[in-house]
Amino acid sequence: MRDRSNPLLDGPIPGQSLTTEPGNRPWENPPKLTTVEEAAEFYIKRLADPEMTNRLMDIVEETQVPISVLSDVITMGGVMQGLHTSDMSILVAPIVITFIKGTAEHMGIEYKLGNEKENVVNPELLRSVINELQDEEPAIAMSVSDALGINDSPAEEETLEEEKPTKGLMERPSEAEAA
Repeated sequence: MRDRSNPLLDGPIPGQSLTTEPGNRPWENPPKLTTVEEAAEFYIKRLADPEMTNRLMDIVEETQVPISVLSDVITMGGVMQGLHTSDMSILVAPIVITFIKGTAEHMGIEYKLGNEKENVVNPELLRSVINELQDEEPAIAMSVSDALGINDSPAEEETLEEEKPTKGLMERPSEAEAA
């Protein structure tokens, strides 16, 4: 039974693809567009249609969905229709992103590309979680704080400075070490 309150659980069940004859789905057949040029031409013509352009720019302006996400949705739709392979969608995505970005700039619409770094981590919350983890698993807390560059105690910093740097696995020993 599907859970309508959670759309993430509203997908096919494992093994459902094995219940139909092979080749009945569009993506199970040979693709119609086999080169990047063909796929780019198809998407540019489709996105340049005035009705499609207006709908797309409305989405960009009203929802602030990143352009990279829109590109993924558009190209994955092509995969599901059997137009091209998923590999081709990765290759044609930069072209689609550039076209949508140029259109948004031309129309004066603010957009997000999807590669902007947003400060979504609250540093105080992160420190409190690391402090709680310190009581239960000190080694993990230490490695997490080191990986994130969070050091609360100056004593730890002093001991790190005094340690001799280790050599790489393939680094040759110095003459003094070899003798």
